[in-house]
Amino acid sequence: MVISSGFCVTAVRYGGGVTLPYYIRPGTRMSSCMFCNAAGEPGVAMALLTSPACRAISRWRWLWDREISMSGSAAPLRGAAAIAGVGESAIGRVEGKSGVRLAIDAARAAMEDAGLALGDIDGLLVTPVFVKSWPRQANVFAEFLGVKPRWAMTYQNSGASACSMVGTAAAAVHSGLADVVLIATGDNELTGLGTTGVVTELARQRDPDVEVPYGLIVPAGFAMAARRHMHEYGTTPEQMAAVAVTMRDHARRTGRAHHAGPLNVADVLASPMIADPFHRLDCSLVSDGGGAVIVTSLERARHLKKSPVPILGVGEAYTHERLSNAPSLTTFGGKLSAERAYGMAGVGPADMQVAGIYDCFTGVVLIELEDFGFCKPGESGPFVASGGIGVNGRIPVNTHGGLLSYCHPGYPGGIFHVIEVARQLRGEASGRQVKCDLGFVNSMGGVFATNSTVILGTENAL
Repeated sequence: MVISSGFCVTAVRYGGGVTLPYYIRPGTRMSSCMFCNAAGEPGVAMALLTSPACRAISRWRWLWDREISMSGSAAPLRGAAAIAGVGESAIGRVEGKSGVRLAIDAARAAMEDAGLALGDIDGLLVTPVFVKSWPRQANVFAEFLGVKPRWAMTYQNSGASACSMVGTAAAAVHSGLADVVLIATGDNELTGLGTTGVVTELARQRDPDVEVPYGLIVPAGFAMAARRHMHEYGTTPEQMAAVAVTMRDHARRTGRAHHAGPLNVADVLASPMIADPFHRLDCSLVSDGGGAVIVTSLERARHLKKSPVPILGVGEAYTHERLSNAPSLTTFGGKLSAERAYGMAGVGPADMQVAGIYDCFTGVVLIELEDFGFCKPGESGPFVASGGIGVNGRIPVNTHGGLLSYCHPGYPGGIFHVIEVARQLRGEASGRQVKCDLGFVNSMGGVFATNSTVILGTENAL
């Protein structure tokens, strides 16, 4: 069989809990499963492969056993789907609510925002709850919320989950797996584990053979990259502290951020050292909270309650797991995921007018600004210190305050960046609104290990 034109599909890896979009290029010859080479069931186009080999490794794979011919080119993902609703739970310290309950609160807020009811939801993406995990988190959430989706999964891509879920939801809508996908995520890390408990659990997730025994906790891994950036480019602690100060200024404008007290560079540098060069206020929060996003077709979104936010480009990159195997300590996979998203959207970094950047540590933002093309290598420190990422700067970043000041409940942290950029594009960011038709969002997990980028826009950008 020869694939005569491009065709985009989704392969669901239940073993790893990850959904990946695959693009089959024109001219590809296929006579068996594209993943394990097992022969397929004859006479079934786009059927689930049922070979013992596939079942043994707990994966579903698409099979083409006859020529697929489509007139013209395959419909592109760009602009096919849109964000139709966003919502949040209470955030910060939220007593008496589990991660599931916080996610449900956010989901209901997103449905209200979109003008949709429970019966409209037929697709579901959730992240695991760190404090109290369930083996079938998506099923548990669906039952508590009261929906019966025809397509659902629990998504574990660490801190990159937020943008990865947006891209996967768009692909699911585009492929017909679901019409309306609810992305819902929440956790109660602050009241359920506390800061010490979270740091301990995150440390246990590092490599048990070559990292955990030697004390490579998460802050130390990112600190190594920041220290290398300082060595190569002369970046200063004051420039990193300027990131935290900018995020706090943005958070104060929201009226609901977890931390919104006054902050200056001297305060950051006077806070206790955690992992050189990071002081405590260079590090993100530990919070309770939930966020939700609803994705549907652009056409359907146009008839709902709020202005649609078209999904224009998505991209992912996976460069390493252990930091010792990273290709560099000053540039990472975010450069690749951003380039892929820009390519799909047909835009570049100079076109972006607002951004959501994963800000688990201040030094991370400096590296990412360069990887995403907003600064040349070595220039992000002076750029931030001169106000380049402020509300009135060249590229306003995390206008809600980010993980450093707004809210960071773990896996759900990145969804607040998506929500904020969507609100900016809808003109709903009161007190911090910027003029924008194009927005950039990146989620990152591990120590720069997993990266996912989404380009969002208004209909003016189509």
